[in-house]
Amino acid sequence: MTLPKVFVSGASGTVGSEVAIGIRRAGYTVYGLVRSPEKAKSLVLNEIIPVIGDLKRPETYAEIISRCSIVVHCASDYADYGGVESVALDAFIQGLHNHKDSPHAARLIFTSGILVYKENRSVDEPLSEDAPREGDSDLAFFQARLKNEDFVLNLHKTHQIHGIVVRPGYVFGKAQRHFYHYFDQALEGDVFIRGRGSVAWSKIHIDDLVDGYLRILAAGDDLPGAAALSQVSGEAFNFSDGLVDTNFEIAKAFAALAGYDGPEPREDLSLTSPMADKSVIVSSEKAKRVLGWRVRHQGLLDEAHLYWDLWRTRRAQQ
Repeated sequence: MTLPKVFVSGASGTVGSEVAIGIRRAGYTVYGLVRSPEKAKSLVLNEIIPVIGDLKRPETYAEIISRCSIVVHCASDYADYGGVESVALDAFIQGLHNHKDSPHAARLIFTSGILVYKENRSVDEPLSEDAPREGDSDLAFFQARLKNEDFVLNLHKTHQIHGIVVRPGYVFGKAQRHFYHYFDQALEGDVFIRGRGSVAWSKIHIDDLVDGYLRILAAGDDLPGAAALSQVSGEAFNFSDGLVDTNFEIAKAFAALAGYDGPEPREDLSLTSPMADKSVIVSSEKAKRVLGWRVRHQGLLDEAHLYWDLWRTRRAQQ
């Protein structure tokens, strides 16, 4: 079976790079969008074909998308989220309409996140994909993300393209940025939380998240256990390991690994935002049921010593 060609935006980002590498390791031909020749080098070393361009300038990547039947959108430009995404999504759709990679059905996998949901602090009642979202938020970012999610989820009705939305929890492991700043703070002797210590989010190891993308890509293929394309088209999927740790618990555990023995982590409410200062706990039962997806990695705090060693080794190499 010949696998389809895949275009990945944000292929040099912390999430996008791992997604692109994982897709390539699964046997797909992968084109990765990056902004500079320097960033392209790491893609070449991982057998990914670099596309040097800019999401805001479709002419730099539109022709490449016409060679692909799948687009995995991992990039974000928070300075102008709505504007950039609108331009990019239009370009993705036009390219997929023109794709020459028959007979594979065109699909667009859109990376969102669990912060689109309203606050939920209940471990016993985690949010499913149809839970209320932040529709009444006045933040431009939220409004644009919700609009784009809905647009992608309806592509099968409006453009004959299969749209799927991925909503990861906070991603940890490897080069991910979340939570490592507590190691820096511990060495500086002042451990503080950007917001409320009681806030808790669902989380997911990057490798388990990549496995979720791969299962969505495989939908419709004649492979054992693969979901039918009709089961993923127009659907959103949460990806979470089901474990819940508060900001305070994470900060305290990470600081201890770095040898910190000072006062307990303090809250700095001036450094938070309405977007992140809320607890969001989600369920991944749909991904398990439809995709056959399972969590394989232990939780963030269960293997925190590995992330301390990783951070320390990377810092020594800088």
